[in-house]
Amino acid sequence: MVDAIVLAAGAGSRLRTLGDKPLLIIEGKSFLQRSVDNISESGIEKIVIVVSERLQGKLTDGITQKAVIAVNNDPSRGMLSSILTGAKYLDEQNSALVFPVDHPLVQRNTVSELLLYAQRDASAIIVPTYLGRRGHPTIFPSWSLDMLAEHNPSDGARWILHQFPDKVVEMPTNDEGVVIDIDTPENYRKYIIQRQG
Repeated sequence: MVDAIVLAAGAGSRLRTLGDKPLLIIEGKSFLQRSVDNISESGIEKIVIVVSERLQGKLTDGITQKAVIAVNNDPSRGMLSSILTGAKYLDEQNSALVFPVDHPLVQRNTVSELLLYAQRDASAIIVPTYLGRRGHPTIFPSWSLDMLAEHNPSDGARWILHQFPDKVVEMPTNDEGVVIDIDTPENYRKYIIQRQG
């Protein structure tokens, strides 16, 4: 089984002038709502959203009714700290689809394809690629989450991909959204506003 962790605790300081990154709008939905809907519609039942204390009170019912909300009290420790915060709410034997909220252009079909790959090899770390570039979201099996939990959050999650290259399976996709990180006002205008306009 695969559960999901949506990473939405980062400060998003470069986008702060536009608002809270998870709540920015794309095609009528917030980044966070779009991510949660794509995950839910792909068939994943347990979704954990990791947020900061500041964002916690701003979430809508449409989000909180579909997911468990976990608070990372110190997201400055990095992305791995949010992954580990969310992993505490998962079933121990399950894998985790780790979905950064700043990748809102990922298509639902891509999530579904990742789940099919996980069915074929439940022990693999599955990474989507676009034109050879690795992107997000990534599926981490339970053994890898256990190993990540033993490391300092400042180490990040990528080290495990380098440490166990034979356990990494790349999933080629035509979905450019896996490599589009909306983390600056320039990227927001380029990929989101133009898309809506």
